This record gives sequence, C-alpha cells and structure tokens, in this order.
Amino acid sequence: MLRRLVLAACAIAAVVLIIIIVRFAAGKLAASTGAKAGTESIAELNVTAERAMTDNTAAGATTAESTGPTELETGRDYLRSLERRTPMEMEVLIDEARALFKEQQDLLAYSKKREAYRESLNGDALWSSFDDFVFLGDSRVVGFTVYNLLPEDRVLAQTGDTINAITDQLDQIRSMDPKYIFISYGINDIGIGFWPTAEEYADALAEKLDELHAALPDAEIYVNSILPATDEAAAATPVWAGLPEYSEAVRRMCEKKGICFIDNDSLVQEHKDLYAGDGVHLQPDFYHYWGENQLLGVFDHKNGRRTFSFPEQDR
Repeated sequence: MLRRLVLAACAIAAVVLIIIIVRFAAGKLAASTGAKAGTESIAELNVTAERAMTDNTAAGATTAESTGPTELETGRDYLRSLERRTPMEMEVLIDEARALFKEQQDLLAYSKKREAYRESLNGDALWSSFDDFVFLGDSRVVGFTVYNLLPEDRVLAQTGDTINAITDQLDQIRSMDPKYIFISYGINDIGIGFWPTAEEYADALAEKLDELHAALPDAEIYVNSILPATDEAAAATPVWAGLPEYSEAVRRMCEKKGICFIDNDSLVQEHKDLYAGDGVHLQPDFYHYWGENQLLGVFDHKNGRRTFSFPEQDR
C-alpha cells in the first residue's frame, strides 16, 4: 500500500511537470505566431493537459484508492491558473516541479532499498544483526531477554523502571561503551505521576539524553515512541490513555535535539493482536517486529535520515 502511494505521487508529479512545460511552450508559441494561432494552440494544449490530468487522477484512484471528483476539479483549476503566469513565474514553477519529481523518485528509490534490507532480517539474521548495543527500558524491554532474543548483559531493563534508571545505570553503560543505545520507557513513567504533563516528561528525558551523550559522545542514541496500552487497558487504567500525548512530546523533543526517533505507531496498529492479555505487555511474536524497527532506525540514520516516513505518515 505504501509503495503504491509513492508510485502514485511520482506519476502525478511527472504529469504536473509535463503540463507546466506544455503551458510554458504554449505561451512562447502565442508570442511568436500571433494571438489567433497562439489561442488555438493553447486551447488544444488545454484539452491535452486536462485529459492527462484526468487520466492520471483515475490511475491514482486505482493505485492509491483515495482520489475523487473534488481532487480532479482542483487539478483542473490549477491548470487554468497557469495561463495567467508570466514566463518568469513559469520557469520557477518548472524548477519546483522538477525538484518535486526528483524528491519523489529519491523517496521511491530509498523505500525500495529499505524494504530490501528489511526483508534480509529473517529469522536468526535479525537478532545476530544487533551488535555493540545496549537496550534501556522497562518490563516491556525485558521481554527481549525473557524470550531469549537478545543477550541479558546487553539489556538493562527491569520491571517498574522509568527514565530515572538511566542515571543509576550510567556507570555500567559507560563501561560497556556501546555504539548504539536504544531507549524505551513510558508505561511506568506516566503511571507513577512524577511528570504530570507530557512536556515535563519530555524535558526530563532530554536531560537524561544529555547525560548519556556527555558520558558516551560517540554513541548513537535511538529513542522509541512510547508503546500505547490497548483501549481496554486504558479504560481500566485511565492514566494510560495519555501515553500517545507523552509519546508525541518525546517525538518533538527528539526532533528539536536532532535525536533519532523510532516511530512504532504503525507497528502497533498492524499488530494489535500481539498484545498480551493485560493490554500493556507483548506476546513473543511482537518482538520480531519491534526488533526489526530498531535496526531500520539505524539503517535510516546511516542513510542520512533521522526518521523515515512515507508521505501519508508525515505529521
């Protein structure tokens, strides 16, 4: 589905670029051959351009499963508005359309590369790809060792832990000197009420990240979005309903500080059935997808992306 959306975006960008160039050429033709001939040429090109937009919109509807008449009319209005542009404005639009088309092509190429890497993480290859790391977190992170997926000496997590554990474990982390530090807290942090607002919590976590960076300046830090509780669990324990708000504050903080943020939202949506009965902890199969997401975060960072998202996931 995500790949189809990217393909549709590339197709639309290509058509827009062609249409702009055609309209620009029509304007040149009108100036050089006279008003009548130019008007006739523009009229013919209007029909061609609008037909191209109509055909492409229909294709987009099939591919992305999302377009409709309102979008088509908007496209036609945009095409008509191009006739009022000056040659200089048209050149700017052409440059913008080319840049957009290249951006979409680059995104598609990278998404293919990323998907190929993800597919390589099969079975034991996933867990053997974790190297020179430490994973900090709470009882949900403990599951990586409970199910014998990651070595215990590399997972510094205990039931009930909050971000305050980072300071307590700082000497141990420093002695391990890991290249990669993965962090996932939240469920206990909000439950105990130490940080009554999402912003206060994000600020407190930012201080812990500064401590880590000062102790290990060469380490790459990856902060996970806070895994939410299920609707049933949040209904039973209302404070957990605030987890998405806290997670969003953490995301904003990471963006501001330039810290790699691993977004698990789509992961949770796709695998809600892999929550444990309490609606908070996770079944063994969930850890494959969660572990995969950590390595994809590293992959994105190595390819110059602090985070990765397809167009429809942009915030």
